[in-house]
Amino acid sequence: MPEANPAAQFAYYRRQAAWTAGLRAHLYRLAAVGTRERALDVGCGDGWLTAELAGKVRREAVGCDIDEAALDAARAAQPSLEFVRSQPAALPFADGAFDFVACHFTLLWAADPVALLREMKRVAAPGGAVVWFAEPDWDGYIEWPDFGLRELICAALAARGADPLAGRKLADWAARAGLEPAVGLTGGPWRPAPGDLDALWEHHHRLLDGFANERRLRVTERQERRAWADGSRSIHLPLGWGWAAKK
Repeated sequence: MPEANPAAQFAYYRRQAAWTAGLRAHLYRLAAVGTRERALDVGCGDGWLTAELAGKVRREAVGCDIDEAALDAARAAQPSLEFVRSQPAALPFADGAFDFVACHFTLLWAADPVALLREMKRVAAPGGAVVWFAEPDWDGYIEWPDFGLRELICAALAARGADPLAGRKLADWAARAGLEPAVGLTGGPWRPAPGDLDALWEHHHRLLDGFANERRLRVTERQERRAWADGSRSIHLPLGWGWAAKK
């Protein structure tokens, strides 16, 4: 998503990472990350996942992204790690260069997610793991009270080039990319930690700029904060995940 304030977006991604920590831990176990030598983080953003991978594999982790601002932030935050500019459909690495290839909230933004998964498979070594940690299914978003956020967010994501239904399409995409994946969908209730609502609403305002009346958004934000405070608020966002061993 084009971002006028990259620092704010990267801060949101790091908070988002905390929300998927349990899911990543599950996939790390399934894909035996501790036995892997070299990891690639596809769509690395400011490099938070690259740094996490570097602490789990035996040798090194590399990050790649199409966005120069993201790569600049990654290099500043993680100067000891390598970050490379890449096109999603043509990753600049040799066949089989990595044995753990991963992404997080990346496939929904890919113009051709099947082509990206094929590239992730290509740069994975035989027996290596291709992992997608979390991809949202915003059309499956459930909220109570219903403030109409599902429709707004789906429309804004689609207009910005993302697929709001990515989470439910992962098995299909992976199969078309020649992978035999284990996939799942998790959608347990989300509970905000301190600071989460501020970060979430800052993100909503950025995402929905031009797609929703600002006054309406401010009213909805106040309503949601009151609903959390009085205990009536409930949110479920399905997240698709999966991994495959390269044959």
